[in-house]
Amino acid sequence: SYFGCCIKCRKHFCLYIDYCLKGIGQQIIALAKQESIRRYGQKPLHLEVRTWNKRAIRCYEAEGFKIIATKTQTTLLGTGEFYEMKLY
Repeated sequence: SYFGCCIKCRKHFCLYIDYCLKGIGQQIIALAKQESIRRYGQKPLHLEVRTWNKRAIRCYEAEGFKIIATKTQTTLLGTGEFYEMKLY
């Protein structure tokens, strides 16, 4: 398995460090985009990413996502700054 999933909510995922910088994250995002189109048509996609997670942000931007807002949010890891990103 290339990535893990948040046990509590099953909607957050992360790529294991051994698989970073190999293009796998971009492949996962591309497949998720295809599946979203198959299920929901051309509706916009949204995601949230911590502002310090530059590697993930570059991955999302490479797949066409744009930063549309910054917000403070509390998660199981504590309070932090997040970018909201959108793919039109």
